[in-house]
Amino acid sequence: MSLFESWKNLAEEQSGPIESESVSINKETVNYGEEAIGDPALEKKKNRSEELFLDMLNLARGNDALMFQFDEIKDSVVRYINKRRELNDIAKESRENVGRSGQEEHSDREQRIIHDALIDNLNIFSRMCANLGKDNSWRQNIGDLRESVAVWADNVYSLAQKDTKF
Repeated sequence: MSLFESWKNLAEEQSGPIESESVSINKETVNYGEEAIGDPALEKKKNRSEELFLDMLNLARGNDALMFQFDEIKDSVVRYINKRRELNDIAKESRENVGRSGQEEHSDREQRIIHDALIDNLNIFSRMCANLGKDNSWRQNIGDLRESVAVWADNVYSLAQKDTKF
């Protein structure tokens, strides 16, 4: 079973067919953008993710190599969330038998590649911080699980897209 299918099945088991831009991960709904407002638990998680993102930016300031790698992280976040949104749209069209039905597998593979690139960029930035004697505890706070990286990316998407090339 593909990652796309497992997310889709999990989401539908928990809340019925996916009709909005949300994905269920570990029995918690991850909302895009401002939709987290009003749910204190999601707001707290979003705020913590944004704090980590801004801490990373502060670590990068003043060092061209770190700043370049931080920009790579931002670009990866934007690519990943955009691809995930596209997958949600494809799933909806597929359920409705319109549009891009049958493209799920190809897009799912692309999303995995983009997600892997995001994780790699986070790990590279973390190693660079460690090599320069800078704090890299933010990496541990994001977590090593793919799902935790996905939640973090979702929470910082609006910050990351502000000045990316996409």
